[in-house]
Amino acid sequence: MSTRLTRLEEEGVIKRTPYQDRPVRYDYRLTEKGKDLFPVILSLRGWGNEWCGLKTSQKPAVRMVHTGCGGEVGADPTCTTCGERLIPKNVSSSFSKLFARERTHRNTSFGLEKRVRNNSN
Repeated sequence: MSTRLTRLEEEGVIKRTPYQDRPVRYDYRLTEKGKDLFPVILSLRGWGNEWCGLKTSQKPAVRMVHTGCGGEVGADPTCTTCGERLIPKNVSSSFSKLFARERTHRNTSFGLEKRVRNNSN
């Protein structure tokens, strides 16, 4: 993940600022360039939901909601419920329960695999 964050920072999509000294920890914020990617990300997400095997009875792995009215966020950068323009600040997202469990399992497994590799060296 740090490689991806570094690349996004190098490309000017995000800005990294320290929020803690010991140990040093960083907060990542979108730059103007990053904010301009938001409609593209919504479109790609919508395309993926439509064409990559998500059945209509399934919920997306990440639920996105317009914080202004609670409307579901689709592929368009305009809220389908109230018509307000969507920007990163007025959209919240949360993992579906299934995806959250899968992600936790994957992270736990990765951590175990990493520890095993490190201990075998």
